[in-house]
Amino acid sequence: MDDDKSRRAFIAGAASAGAVSATGCLQRLPFVGGSSDDGGEGNETDDDTASGTGDTNWRSFQYDDSNTGYSADATVPVRSFEVDWAFESLSAVQSSPAVADGKVYIGSYDGNLYAIDASNGEEVWRFETGFRIAFSSPAVADGTVYFGSDDNFFYAVDASDGTEEWRYETGGDIWSSAAVVDGTVYFGSGGAGEDVHAVDTATGDRVWAFESEDAVGASPAVVDETVYIGSLDSNLYALDTANGEERWRFETEGEVLSSPTVAEVAEEDESPTRTVFFGSSDTNVYAVDEGGNEVWRYGTRDKVVGSPAFAEGTVYVGSRDGNMYALDGDSGDEVWSGETNGEVNSSPATASGVVLVGSGDGYLYGLRGDNGGELWSFETGDSVDSSPALADGAVFFGANDGNVYRLS
Repeated sequence: MDDDKSRRAFIAGAASAGAVSATGCLQRLPFVGGSSDDGGEGNETDDDTASGTGDTNWRSFQYDDSNTGYSADATVPVRSFEVDWAFESLSAVQSSPAVADGKVYIGSYDGNLYAIDASNGEEVWRFETGFRIAFSSPAVADGTVYFGSDDNFFYAVDASDGTEEWRYETGGDIWSSAAVVDGTVYFGSGGAGEDVHAVDTATGDRVWAFESEDAVGASPAVVDETVYIGSLDSNLYALDTANGEERWRFETEGEVLSSPTVAEVAEEDESPTRTVFFGSSDTNVYAVDEGGNEVWRYGTRDKVVGSPAFAEGTVYVGSRDGNMYALDGDSGDEVWSGETNGEVNSSPATASGVVLVGSGDGYLYGLRGDNGGELWSFETGDSVDSSPALADGAVFFGANDGNVYRLS
């Protein structure tokens, strides 16, 4: 890729009365091929919201087992938004929310997992762990919430009342979020040489554990009997879901905290091929095929720790260089990029042609998926490392100011 390509700044839209107005701190340049009022492909910007079928659930980090961060069913704000509520925890919120059956589940640095009423922001229950919940985001399946804590335990609690069902001890902090597939929950951890875990959801018993060469803070994608997960040892691993045996590894030149996204990429006049997208602390975004062979790489100017989102052939990913990037999933060519005023550690979410992502500058951004134009932005009291969940006709996310927000 050409690192000297010009980068298009985001354009500001207007926020509705009663909502926080669009930021004025970014460079403003015209859209290429339109303005924030024009509806691009996949954007229904004649209305205040872009609507799917109205799915009320976002059950895990990055929405699905493939970590695509894309929901065809979600309704998201386009022209304007309102702040429906803000729930205050006792410390920073870098965990990302899961939304299921009318509740928002999210962890906090205060050590609690919270269940919040999605409609009014009132606390339903809280579950206290022995230490902070840093980055591990909950997954909800069959009435149970699964999540990890920096107290070295992975928990399963009843989604209705927060009663503990079981806990599983690891040898280190758990930053990884869980993937729950066919009665097994998969996640990573630090320490003790057992770094990727498969645990029976009914009993909490170990199915298998895989030892990488360093801690695993990334979250797994699980597709067709393969677990894809990154490690601080600089590798992306593909493991057999049945027994944890290594199928292949792909080595980068930096820690892999970015969680992989698995998607079918359609090349022109050819059948779709499965591709795994992820970032590395070596500053690159990678695409590898299902055999572990490099397809392309794209160089940013700093570490890439967030998970990519994928929708309609485009990869959306942020970098600690402060930029959001849209890359062609087939070729890795830049479609657009735009700069925020802080590191982008948040993993983007997308629906109905709108991309949502947080930044270290304290804002959550709503961007056009086709050209990166800013539709709106919302200012919190601190950096936004949490990744948004799109459900119940709204956007849910946390911030380092200790709040969990609902915008619609």
